[in-house]
Amino acid sequence: MNKLSKNQSGLIIESLLVVIIIAMIAFVGWYVYNANKHVKNNIVDNRTANHKN
Repeated sequence: MNKLSKNQSGLIIESLLVVIIIAMIAFVGWYVYNANKHVKNNIVDNRTANHKN
């Protein structure tokens, strides 16, 4: 197997870091979206419960 040159090795590491950062941003976005969805559902449930009383 051929050894990677210094430039190729750096490119692989940079690419891996970019993929990890994008994955982290996507996860945080999904987490915030889910958290807000649950809060919104609770607010709607509370409003409907108050109107029934």
